[in-house]
Formats: sequence, C-alpha cells, structure tokens
Amino acid sequence: MAGIAALIAGAGFGTPALRPIGIALVVTGVVAIVGVETAARTLRITRSLDRTTVTAGEPIRATLHLTGWAPRSGLLRMLDWDANLAGPDGASQTPHRTVRAGDGILHHVTIGAVPRGEHTLGSPWVAIADPFGLVRVRRAVRSTATLLAVARTVPVGLPFWEGASRRTGDTIGRARGRVELSGIRDYEPGDPLSLIHWTQTARRGRLQTKELHGESGRGRRLMVVLDAMASPSDTSRADFEVAVSAAASLIAGCAARGTAVGLVHGADGGAVWPIASPVDTMERALAVVTQTAAEPAAVIVRQVAAGADAPDLVVVVSANVDNRLAAAVSAARAQGVTTAAVLIGDARRLALPLKRSGAVVTEAASFDHLPYALDLMAAHA
Repeated sequence: MAGIAALIAGAGFGTPALRPIGIALVVTGVVAIVGVETAARTLRITRSLDRTTVTAGEPIRATLHLTGWAPRSGLLRMLDWDANLAGPDGASQTPHRTVRAGDGILHHVTIGAVPRGEHTLGSPWVAIADPFGLVRVRRAVRSTATLLAVARTVPVGLPFWEGASRRTGDTIGRARGRVELSGIRDYEPGDPLSLIHWTQTARRGRLQTKELHGESGRGRRLMVVLDAMASPSDTSRADFEVAVSAAASLIAGCAARGTAVGLVHGADGGAVWPIASPVDTMERALAVVTQTAAEPAAVIVRQVAAGADAPDLVVVVSANVDNRLAAAVSAARAQGVTTAAVLIGDARRLALPLKRSGAVVTEAASFDHLPYALDLMAAHA
C-alpha cells in the first residue's frame, strides 16, 4: 500500500523521485508475500514424541520434522519462523535446538511438567514471516497424539501396616521394631545409614544393607480404596494428587511383593478393578481419576468388606475429613476384614478415631512425606 501511494504521488504531483521508492516498496511486498506463501504451502510438518507414557511432572522430548521444498531449497532459513507442538494444557514448551537432517529440519522442544492425566495433543503448527514483518502465515497440520501422564510414585518395599500389632481388641497403630531381618545385600545409593549392617560390612569389605520383612508377609489379598470426593479445602487439589500417588505407590509396591491387589474409587459413578487385576490397568485408571465421586469412602469401605469376595485387608487413601470412616472401619472389622488408612492433609484429623476403631494409620502432609509414611523400612530409618 505504501508503494502504490508513492507511485501515485510520483505521477500526480510531479515528484518522479518517489517512483523508484514506490517500485521498490511494491516489489518488496510482492516478494515477501510470494516467498512466505510459497514456503508455507510447500512445508510438510510431522510431530514425534520420545514416549507416549510419562510420569506426571516429568519433561518429555518432542520433535517437529519440517520437510518439503522450503527447507530443501534453503528458503525457510531466509525467513523468520517459530513452531508450536500443541502440547498438553498446563505444560511448558522450551525450544531445545534446531538442526538440519538431510533435506529437512528437526526442531527439538522440551515439554515440561506434564500434569497427570490423558492428554490429546492438537495440531502442531509453524508460523512463517518475512524479515521485514510484512507478511505472516501460519501453517498447521491435522495431526493428533495421545500422551498419558501417570501418577508419581515412591518405592514401597515393606508396607507400613506390616509392623502393626495384630492382637484383636487392641488399639492398632505403628509398632516400630515388629520387623525381622530377611537378608543382606550390597549397599545402593539412597539406602538409609540406619539399615547398614556394620558387622557384614567389616567382614566383606564393602557396605551391606539389611533387608527387613514384616510379620504378616506376602500372599494377602488387598483392596485399595481411593477417596475421590471433592473437598472445599484450599489445598484440595494438591492433597488429592498426593492421595493418588499414595494409592499408585501401594499398588505397585504390594504387587511386586506378590500381594494380589485391587482398586476401587467412586469417581465418575464409581469403578472397581477386582483383586489381582493387572497393575498397568490400575495405573492407567489412577492416571485419569478425578475428584468426582458421589459417595464417600466410608460407604465404599462398607461395601467392599461386606462383599462376597471380601479382601483380607482394605487400605483407604483419603484427603477428606469423613467422620463416618471410623464407623465403617469398625463394621469392616466385624466382618473380619482388617483396615489400614493413609491420611493426607486435612484428613489427618481422623487419625485418632480411626486408630481407636482398629485401623492401622499412617499420615502424610505432602508428597515428600510419602516414602516415610508408606514404607516401613524408610520409617525405621
């Protein structure tokens, strides 16, 4: 438009000096439009992820592969462009590097802090502009991908209830020392110093770690009950994430020990994974669970304990203050079902009444506390 105005002014007002300027501006505009449009129309975009299942909060590497005439001819290098991989909502994108690969260009991006859940990635796009900023065109490709971010977990070698008193009628709580030595192994980084077997270390000339086991051992049938009701608490969302991590950690750790594990929660109308269900199926379920339960955990505990296929142990994981939970624990105990509870955040106010009702109780204020709350060896340390 500026070039055309200069040509009109040069012809109509007797200022021929404006004519070369007008021609240059028009040519520049036309070249910019043609160059950018050509680059955009000949560009081919493909997206790849280094993996499609990640742990929540972890970064992943993604790559846009740009091919076609524009990268091959070098035209794309003469233009300004930026790319967007259409990553998950709530995750950051940090360009890592851009390299040539044959006749194409690889644009590497780090997608950081992927939130827990199943994410459908939209269409990636590349925006191309000329160096003068006259023309900008966005080229998108119809492509979708699914990314699953599973809950964070902590190692659980020896569940917290293994060290609890088993005497009927007593108030049951954490009883440190009710574990036995099951073996000796080489020290691994991160092992607590309190578990070092110094006699064997001196004898073998290298650090040795004690392995402990509880008195109830393997072979039990376990049902994990996740409280998925919404809470008015200001920390409800964060506490629920910790609760999901606790449930996932217990399922993975107990299944690895040979315990038959199941899962039940009330979200989205309620869902049950029977005892001995595949661990990866329950892991996926916990990846997408939300705080949409209509029934409190107390109701679910009663139903599980009264069922025809009642487990040996029910483990309730809750971040809610459910005052009916103690009565549900007593009812389960009357049915011959032992109960344990992992209390997160505000739910820790229920610790004393639950212990009086016969539950084995552990507490965690945050994710960082989970290893010591769930694992008896870490608690001893």
